[in-house]
Amino acid sequence: MKLGEKILLLLSRSPGTALKAKGKFVCWGEDRELLDNPLSLLCKMFPGFEKIILGNRIVDFGCGPGRQSGALAMGGAEFVLGIDSNPIYLERVRALSRRLRVTNKVEFTEMADGHEAKYDMVISQNAIEHFANPASIINQMQKLVDGKGKIFITFGPLWYSPYGAHMNFFTKVPWINILFSEKTVLDVRALFRTNGAKKYQEVTGGLNKMTVAKFEWLIARSGMNVEFKRYNCMFGLNFIGRIPVLRELFTYQISCILRP
Repeated sequence: MKLGEKILLLLSRSPGTALKAKGKFVCWGEDRELLDNPLSLLCKMFPGFEKIILGNRIVDFGCGPGRQSGALAMGGAEFVLGIDSNPIYLERVRALSRRLRVTNKVEFTEMADGHEAKYDMVISQNAIEHFANPASIINQMQKLVDGKGKIFITFGPLWYSPYGAHMNFFTKVPWINILFSEKTVLDVRALFRTNGAKKYQEVTGGLNKMTVAKFEWLIARSGMNVEFKRYNCMFGLNFIGRIPVLRELFTYQISCILRP
């Protein structure tokens, strides 16, 4: 084991162990509030969100385990289409919708293609930083909303923010992707995850190294109108989101509402 790996491992939890939270074993970085209330982040980022969804047809883009899709249906949405590229997730979310008794209001699919632009809202929570081709994904989102529809995007952490490498399930070291080489980080990660990733793009879910500048470029390129934008920065110092360079290091969450 090389020196960098030894140092990082000393600053990490021991392989094979888990942390306890509220009597349950969880990984570092797992958000208990999101597990208990799947809409909590959306409600925090978008004022009045609980009322906005009422009676609307919604696409949950990157629905993952499906908790959010189910919560949207139970929260008053007319219909929810959950989209995720992971077939394992899709099987789980279909089972979840049966348990929640919302199968008549929720549908899950692996592809966005083939669905008409008939939705009032597209929601993407903590997914943009994972798509291999985010420009294509944003284009797909545009095609799913009707003329008056809106796209709600909230995601983080940003790539150069303290935990942008998404490795806080095993270490609390901030800016790990800046302080250590990619090889060092992923070699230590291999002690906690077994998918054999050698690059950040290959970790479970993938990481496209989304930065503030890159996201702004993607939105400008899409030609959509920005109705709402919010940059959440460390320590509540959101004014840093307007300062070049520093905003890349301290902006951990971006939320926006887009209109075609």
